[in-house]
Amino acid sequence: MGRLHYCGLGHHGQHGTADGWHLWIEGRYLPLNSDFESEQVIRQALGFAKGSEPVIVDVNIDYSKKTMLTKGVVKTNLSRFPLSEKLRFLSRAVKRHTIG
Repeated sequence: MGRLHYCGLGHHGQHGTADGWHLWIEGRYLPLNSDFESEQVIRQALGFAKGSEPVIVDVNIDYSKKTMLTKGVVKTNLSRFPLSEKLRFLSRAVKRHTIG
């Protein structure tokens, strides 16, 4: 947790400088690095927000993991197709994940 005085937002150029727009803000910065911290960080953010302080919560998201929603959608959609189509979809997925 810390005070945030300046946050560069936008496209970053070759030398680490932002080519896009910038935002000047004075408020609270709260990193959220894992699920285990979420309840505490959200409680802190809401407390600062109730005091009319701007809060930025930096959420660390692991996009490599499939969500339960994604798994459910895939399972539901696969169940609607005949076996030959299921095998075709699965073989394409295996190729995509192994070969690239």
